[in-house]
Amino acid sequence: MAKNQKGWVVFSDNDESFVTKEARDYLDKNLEKVNAIQVRGAVSVYRWE
Repeated sequence: MAKNQKGWVVFSDNDESFVTKEARDYLDKNLEKVNAIQVRGAVSVYRWE
């Protein structure tokens, strides 16, 4: 994020086994959660600008 002024993080519910709770908490607190209805399935989409 320091090198990229804009970006996206996308992960599915299946990825919760590999993404720590602390990392998900960081995303929730520091990035904007996006409602991406064009993406199928149970996914979480975050972005920063």
